[in-house]
Amino acid sequence: MGHGRVSHLIGLLMVVLLGCPATQADAVRQAPGIEELYRLDRLATFRDSVKVASVSSYDRSGGNDDGFSGRYSFVRKEPGGLVLADLEGPGVIYRIWTPTPTDDVMEFYFDGEAEPRIRVKFRELFMGTHPAFERPLVGYGAGGFYSYVPLPYARSCKVFIRAEHMQFYQINYATYPEATGIETFSAKPTAAQRTHIEKAKALFGSAGKDISAYVVTEGGAVETIASKVTLKAGQAATLVNLDRPGRIVGIRIGPAEALAGKKRDVVLRAYWDGDRTPAIVSPAGDFFGYAWGEPAMKSLLAGTADGVSYCYFPMPFDRSARIELYAEPQLDRTVSVEAEVLFVPIARRQNEGRFYALWRRENPTTLGEPFTFLETEGRGHLVGCVQQSQAFETGGTYYFEGDDQTTIDGGLVIHGTGSEDFYNGGWYDVPGRWETQRSFVLSGCLGYKKHLGRTGGYRIMLGDAYAYRQSILQTIEHAPTNNDMLNDYCGLTYLYSQDRPTCDFALPPADQRAVLDPERIVFATWWNVPIYSFSLRNATLTKEGIQHEGREVRFLSMRARDTATFGPHSISFTCELPAAGTYRIRLDVVKGPQQGKVQLFLDEAPVGPELDLFSEERHPARDQYIGTLDLEQGPNNLMFKITGKNEKSQGLGFDLTNIICERQSREVIAAQSSQRAVEPEVMQRVYEEARTPFKYGVILKSQDGRKLDCPSVFHHGSKWYMVYIVFDGDGYETAIADSDDLLTWRPLGTILPFRKEGWDAVQAAGYIALQDTTWDGSYELGTYDGKYWISYIGGALKGYETDPLAIGVAWTNDPTAPVPWQRLGEPVLSRDQGDVRPWESLTQYKSNILHDKDRTLGYPFVMFYNGKAKGSPERIGMAVSHDMRQWRRYGTEPVIDNQTGISGDPQVVRMGDVWVMFYFGAFWRPKAFDTFACSYDLVHWTKWEGPDLVEPSEPYDETYAHKPWLIRHDGVVYHFYCAVGDQGRVIALATSKDLRPKAAR
Repeated sequence: MGHGRVSHLIGLLMVVLLGCPATQADAVRQAPGIEELYRLDRLATFRDSVKVASVSSYDRSGGNDDGFSGRYSFVRKEPGGLVLADLEGPGVIYRIWTPTPTDDVMEFYFDGEAEPRIRVKFRELFMGTHPAFERPLVGYGAGGFYSYVPLPYARSCKVFIRAEHMQFYQINYATYPEATGIETFSAKPTAAQRTHIEKAKALFGSAGKDISAYVVTEGGAVETIASKVTLKAGQAATLVNLDRPGRIVGIRIGPAEALAGKKRDVVLRAYWDGDRTPAIVSPAGDFFGYAWGEPAMKSLLAGTADGVSYCYFPMPFDRSARIELYAEPQLDRTVSVEAEVLFVPIARRQNEGRFYALWRRENPTTLGEPFTFLETEGRGHLVGCVQQSQAFETGGTYYFEGDDQTTIDGGLVIHGTGSEDFYNGGWYDVPGRWETQRSFVLSGCLGYKKHLGRTGGYRIMLGDAYAYRQSILQTIEHAPTNNDMLNDYCGLTYLYSQDRPTCDFALPPADQRAVLDPERIVFATWWNVPIYSFSLRNATLTKEGIQHEGREVRFLSMRARDTATFGPHSISFTCELPAAGTYRIRLDVVKGPQQGKVQLFLDEAPVGPELDLFSEERHPARDQYIGTLDLEQGPNNLMFKITGKNEKSQGLGFDLTNIICERQSREVIAAQSSQRAVEPEVMQRVYEEARTPFKYGVILKSQDGRKLDCPSVFHHGSKWYMVYIVFDGDGYETAIADSDDLLTWRPLGTILPFRKEGWDAVQAAGYIALQDTTWDGSYELGTYDGKYWISYIGGALKGYETDPLAIGVAWTNDPTAPVPWQRLGEPVLSRDQGDVRPWESLTQYKSNILHDKDRTLGYPFVMFYNGKAKGSPERIGMAVSHDMRQWRRYGTEPVIDNQTGISGDPQVVRMGDVWVMFYFGAFWRPKAFDTFACSYDLVHWTKWEGPDLVEPSEPYDETYAHKPWLIRHDGVVYHFYCAVGDQGRVIALATSKDLRPKAAR
């Protein structure tokens, strides 16, 4: 078939008569073993197996040592080597995989025999050089080595390797009833067996070709139904509509680019036997193995070749079939396709399943839970998985360490060793291995883009299909351990089922299906970013690393002397971008005594500041801004020149770890529609619950005249801790104190100190994040990515909240230790970002980040913060994030706006089904005071118009009583706040019960 035309017989009905009755309902058995590799006409047949399982090297402790050390890479040790599997029959080994073959000898012992029937070097098992393991039934690529040669055994099979050490492996097998009549593998196949082998080899060499002859039932008659359709927005176009029993044995649609695109707004649907709910429902391209909107797969049974997308899974049905393409109402282009549907009028047999295809997306994935391809009850078998994955934090794909797991009929029977391993690959991000798009007959890599955090794979299953009789749960982890990374996962599952699967087939809305291009793209120059050019002479490049604060920092090290041929020394990198736009360019570098000054150039002109990389001691410096450029989709060459050096520097060095390109054309996320206001009686109840009429007094005061501000309190272990900020006349630092009783506090030290340089050098005012928001709850801090987090006001100018300020985030492993937290290199919200709103165009202030596990807004992390424009009041707005690092504004307007003065310093808690925001007001009524608002949806807030929770009333807070932090513990509400009065700026406390000593009352 040529590109753009599916057939020269458009509109005609071609019938190839092979002679058979119109219907046939008798069951036909599928013999286990070699025939399963080419009898595609029987792929829909239910399996007779009583167990499907695997043996692998996965980490039994739940960690990530799935073969690295070899600790779990055997089932037992015997003299001379390791037993990799010891299987009871009758059964068949269907798949053997490894990314770490060796020249050690592997032996296969069948039926308890003392001598192995197969002795082969482990590596040669996959190379096609051994007569029992012929290509293309075995092979290698994308870092993995695989064998699909069936190894049947009547009673048992022991797999043994003569080695002291083994690494990664997987052996998939199935066990059958005693009466199955399986013949044990013979190294000398009979003529009949040789015929089966040759047919399987011929089929395995036909990926991307027309293999419908293998799918047609014996004696079948093929009808090729051709059509040409143009899709209209919001309408469906039928490709085939059959009102008689039979089976689909092929689908071909072209041109392939008609189904391409990041919006995933063309949907393929198929309906069997009058069912109103589709059996196939998937973005059309993704059904054929497209990845991130483009063709990517060319497997045996589905994919794209020569501009045509194809599928050869047999699809039997009882009475009727309808296949259609549906265009979402948002479709904004013309989509015209030509299609062929191959039909055989032989009804579904009694022991065949109907074909289903399920597309799922989890964006984001769920912390603590794996991504689910399929969870259903009933009988059937899974025959394929296609996965697209994208990290929220680009520059790596560490999530691909996650293992696949299969639970069949209630038992965990398959546990993989890594995501690319499931797809017969190995060693993602390693040159020459899992690093680029590769297609093989039954598996492959859909693509690898480290800088975008993207990769994916596919696997088609024949003999190794996952058969189940009662239920199946197919999952894959999205982190090395504990599923503790948030990512964007899409999965397509092909399966056969006796009855309609019990899982939900509904597609997400169109706007939730689209490919999302990351805005912040990290190019790892320390590893594999292409170097376009560098100085023609007097310069060298090496890969180096240093130890810093207990971790290794790697970088590309350029060393130059004198001058280059065409002026200053230079180096240029090719950076591939997913979308055109204006990008801020930043660098992760290593500073040191031999470093020069570096500048970004375009057309021989500098486009940003000159970075002086000199430092007396070597240390990493992250997110160093170096310029802004308009860049195109696709490859862009970024040129950096060493323009000179500091007078103290000893050389012209340039040590570069990462190039960060952040697109500035960010859009504000539209706020959801309004929900009901919080009822007056609920507002009154919240007030009665939170009111704290008893002023306990000053609980924390500086001994050296510095000003204290902004308390935030949490519980950890057996103690309470307070994070607060300190102003010394130049700027803010953040400190921590502890307490046993919430009344007496002991300062411990500083956690966000001043720094010598950076956007936040003299302003770092921190506030705890991810605290348990439950009113009267634990008040403990939650973690994300294994870390504790804090948000803070940052700035580089001295003075009291000198504009402009921005919001940064930092993290630590121990939130109670008085040691500096690790900060991200750039602010996460600032006035310089593309989605900044007019009301916050000058500066951003205090923030409160909560973990909304219900994802009320579709995001797990929600930030409330106050900001302002020049000459305007302070108001409270919100932003959302998937990963605590990249934030997007939510809604165009502030959520709290009192029209004048200040509304700020929010703290959000949950009382039952109501969200409560405590915040302070100033100057829209006299002085400064604490009040609150309530919401059912985090977006639309009802403001309290009654008495203040705390207001000036004592000498120590006669000027201001503001900036609240409230907790309820042991029946008492503690209201911590910043007091300004006769004792300066201090931390004070008000309570719901009078806790003062009787003598002080």
